[in-house]
Amino acid sequence: RTGDNEKAVALYEPALIGLYHDNEDIIKHLAEAYYNLGRYGDVIKIIPKVTGSLFFSKSRANLFYAMSLEKKGNMELAEKEFKAMNHRFSNYESRYHYVKFLLRSNRKHEAEALMKEILNEDGHMSRKEKENDKIWIDKVKVEWKVLQT
Repeated sequence: RTGDNEKAVALYEPALIGLYHDNEDIIKHLAEAYYNLGRYGDVIKIIPKVTGSLFFSKSRANLFYAMSLEKKGNMELAEKEFKAMNHRFSNYESRYHYVKFLLRSNRKHEAEALMKEILNEDGHMSRKEKENDKIWIDKVKVEWKVLQT
């Protein structure tokens, strides 16, 4: 939480030895620290331990996994992970990054379709629902404006 990813890795890696070798929370936090340090291969190596968990497709760890796969050039698997996170009325951070992935892949029409879906959902959300995801919905709005110019 403090942004000291080197220290986080130094604490989390030893925690995975022994009793906590398959602790989902530790693995997810370690994946985030690895991603923030640019250690994409390590993210890809560690995440399969938790991909079968019930809430994985809605977790930030899945987002770090998808982005790491893309960074390492595995576009097909990255897209599979982005698609798994594309849940209506949720996961706006992941869905924003999926839009960016589609744009980087020169798939403008698919990115526009996803942006339209997100912007349509925004119109049907209560103020309370929008609070948590405002930053990501606003980023989608910016991308939409850029594409329309």
